[in-house]
Amino acid sequence: MSSITLTGNTIIPAQILEAESSYAQQINLGFSASEEENLLKHTLVNLHTAIGESGELSPFQRKSSLTDIDSLTAELCKPALQQDKGIIKGFWSRLKETLSHSEELTRMNCAVGKLLGLAI
Repeated sequence: MSSITLTGNTIIPAQILEAESSYAQQINLGFSASEEENLLKHTLVNLHTAIGESGELSPFQRKSSLTDIDSLTAELCKPALQQDKGIIKGFWSRLKETLSHSEELTRMNCAVGKLLGLAI
């Protein structure tokens, strides 16, 4: 199983919550990785969980956002040289737009963007 590779150096504090889910297993939370990689993994799990539980999103927005974060994660799990930065930025940007109605989800998605070195 591949680990997530970070492209940016900006590290921000994040609330780390324990999450037992297939999504958490998908990004391999148990894998021994750098502090930055683990922070990104936990931030993605927290965002995924918050989207799934959000009452601020319509069912369509929730399903669309979960699909986008799963696709973003799948791209990040590829070896660094095989990752398409345009795809990563595209999925993150779609999440940014869809989640803009929720302050909490926007904050969490911005944390992911900062960890990925994307313009906020």
